[in-house]
Amino acid sequence: MGKMLKLSPYKPVDKPLWDAFVKNARNGLFWLQRDYLGYNEDRITDHSILFLKDERKVVGALPANREDRTLNSYGGLPFGGLILARGAGLHDISQMLDLLAAHMRTEGLERLVFTPMPSPYQKTEGDEVEVLLQERGAHLRQTRLTSMLRLKADGLPELLSSRRLKQIRKARRCYPLELGITEDAEEIWPALERFLRDRFGRSPIHSLEEIRKLKKAFPENIYFLTAKEESRLVGGLIVFVFEKVLRLQACFRVGENQSDYLSTRLDLFAMKTFADSCGVCDVGTSYDPVTGNLQAELFRYKEYLGARGIALCSWEWIP
Repeated sequence: MGKMLKLSPYKPVDKPLWDAFVKNARNGLFWLQRDYLGYNEDRITDHSILFLKDERKVVGALPANREDRTLNSYGGLPFGGLILARGAGLHDISQMLDLLAAHMRTEGLERLVFTPMPSPYQKTEGDEVEVLLQERGAHLRQTRLTSMLRLKADGLPELLSSRRLKQIRKARRCYPLELGITEDAEEIWPALERFLRDRFGRSPIHSLEEIRKLKKAFPENIYFLTAKEESRLVGGLIVFVFEKVLRLQACFRVGENQSDYLSTRLDLFAMKTFADSCGVCDVGTSYDPVTGNLQAELFRYKEYLGARGIALCSWEWIP
C-alpha cells in the first residue's frame, strides 16, 4: 500500500510548488497555473487544495473557489477538476477524494461542482476520478457539447468538406485579406469589445488590462490574430495554445465585412499556423448565452469545418 497523503489548503507561498506541479502533471494546463487563475481573484474566493506525499511532494491539486456552501472547480474556466501527477494511481486518487470529503465537511461545504477536462486536453488520458466519484454518489449535473476537430499535417481539418474548401478558396481570390499575428492587445481589444457588446450584449471574459497581463505571463500560449484590408483591421481571433490542443477563444469582425468567410479564413489561418504543435483544435461551444440552448446553425457551421461534438460533463458530489 502506498504512503498516506495529506491535504493542504493552497496558500500564496505555495505558488512555486503549485506551478511546478501543474507544468508536469498528466492533465496540467497553463491556465491552471496561479498567474492565470489569479486574473479574477478579486471576484471569487479561492479555495484551492494541494494533496501531498512526504510533506512537499505534490501528487494532486484541486483548483477551486468557494461560493457559499459550494466548492467549484473552477470559477472563470470552462472545465477543471482534480489535477494529477503522472504517477498517481487509483489508490492515490481514492485517498484524495476521502481527504477532500472530510475537508469539505469540516469547512461547511455541502457540494463539489466540477467539469472534468476533456480527454484531448490531457497529456495522459484517464477517467478514474469520475468513476470513483460516481461510486461515492456523484451525479451528472449537465452535459454540453464543445466542437473539436483533428488537423492534418498541412493544418487543414481532417473532415473539412471539399465543397466548403472550394468556397473558401474562391473567397480568398475574390476578397484578399492580410492575415497576421500582433503582440499588441490594444490593437484588437476595443474592436472585440464593440463586437460582443453590439452582437451579444456582453463583454469579453477578460478586460484589456487582464489580457495584457496574461499575454505577458504566457507569451507562448496566448496569441492575437488579425485580418486586414489595405492595413485596416476588419477582424480578429484570440487563440490559446495548449500542449496538444489549439483553442479558438474569441473571434470578431469590424463592421459588416463583405467576405462571408472572414471567420473561417481566420480559423484556418490559426490551424495552419499552430498545426506543428497542436493536432486537435477546439472551436468552442455553441450555446446561446441568454437561453442556454444549443445554437444549431452555429454548431452546423463548425461541422462544415470538420468538427464533431465532444461532451463536457458537469458533475455534482455531496460527500
